[in-house]
Amino acid sequence: MAKSTFVIRGKSINVIVNDSYFTEHWKSAENGSFEPATYDVFNEFIDKETIYFDLGAYIGSTCLYAAQLAKSAFAFEPDPVAFELLRENCEANEHISNLFIYPFAAGAKEDMINIMSRDSGGNSGSSLLLNDFKSSWQVPMIDINQFVAEKVKQEKVFLKIDIEGYEYSLLKELVPTLKKYKPTLFLALHPQILANTIKGQTLKDKIARRYKMVKEHFFLFAILATAKKIRQADGSSVSLNTLLKQILLKGSLDEKNKEFVLVF
Repeated sequence: MAKSTFVIRGKSINVIVNDSYFTEHWKSAENGSFEPATYDVFNEFIDKETIYFDLGAYIGSTCLYAAQLAKSAFAFEPDPVAFELLRENCEANEHISNLFIYPFAAGAKEDMINIMSRDSGGNSGSSLLLNDFKSSWQVPMIDINQFVAEKVKQEKVFLKIDIEGYEYSLLKELVPTLKKYKPTLFLALHPQILANTIKGQTLKDKIARRYKMVKEHFFLFAILATAKKIRQADGSSVSLNTLLKQILLKGSLDEKNKEFVLVF
């Protein structure tokens, strides 16, 4: 497999390239067309006094960059296909010695869980919540509150959470960490995945789906409301009430409007 070097915002990242799909992914990160607001957020909030946690690291285009800004970085990717690509990419970057990767899901306790994919894994869409999956794997889950407590002393904390719908469950369990460390939280919301956990178009299905959406968002937005600041990743202001109405009316968020920065 060939090794290529990409430069993202002045940071060199070596990548093991094994097919054209991933080559294009890295090229788009290099030329600025892949989630430019993400790298803006990293540059604004991560420095050498920050410990960075990446929940949903995929193949490394976020953590291999953020680690070069941070004091130390810890990345989690439970999809075993994506994790193998992440591992190869990390091993190709000997100059990034402060990044540590784990093939685990992040949760409230140590457990074994099923991660599922509509394909064969490795495509950034694997989730704990899919009910129309093609492939699945049993992987370990760690207690993320305990993990953060073991790694953080007096440093600032930056948490990136992009975990394909499981954020609704995880954030309820993360409240102790949010209160204690007052991190910057970079959060991707996936309401459409949550809605899709209840399929069917009968009246009973529709009522159950609506109830679940309202209930889960009630709890989530109660947590988000405790943040001192909230905005969209591109810097735009956001009203939680407006956002909640949009989600409950449409059942989804546009790809460009699904990421939020919260400062606790």
